[in-house]
Amino acid sequence: EQFPDQRVLRIDRDSTRRKGALSAALDDAGNARAEILLGTQMLAKGHHFPNVTLVGILDADHGLFSTDFRASERMAQLIVQVAGRAGRHERPGEVIIQTCHPHHPLLQLLINQGYPAFARAALDERREAHMPPTTAMVLLRAEAPAAETAMGFLEAVATRINVTGNPAVEVWGPV
Repeated sequence: EQFPDQRVLRIDRDSTRRKGALSAALDDAGNARAEILLGTQMLAKGHHFPNVTLVGILDADHGLFSTDFRASERMAQLIVQVAGRAGRHERPGEVIIQTCHPHHPLLQLLINQGYPAFARAALDERREAHMPPTTAMVLLRAEAPAAETAMGFLEAVATRINVTGNPAVEVWGPV
């Protein structure tokens, strides 16, 4: 609606479901057959779009505040990947990141000092929190037609692990 005279090309799992649709869309994007590209992470994964000069990343906060300890790393990798799509060749590029927390320490490290500084800080956080890769973690899942069956199995596994008496192994759940 904001750009009625511009051709918009959408590239995501839904728009590229048909056979050959992804290849055709990427070809259109690479040959500047659209002025605006809208898409998911699929657009960031190593494609060469020489005419892209502006990239927007929406809702980066999910990578800053997530229950998954790997979320900030994935967010940083995505930002680095998508930033690499903007400003190829002689044309300068710009990246805009939408966030409610622009002063988040990890985001600031990434923006101002690059991925190596971000990675060092993220690894330090994980080490302090006893999270991988400095420790090992296992997630065991169970599915069954009856929830009681799955929970019973998980409870039995937790009991068997706990009776080993190994103080180096901590069991959480089942949940």
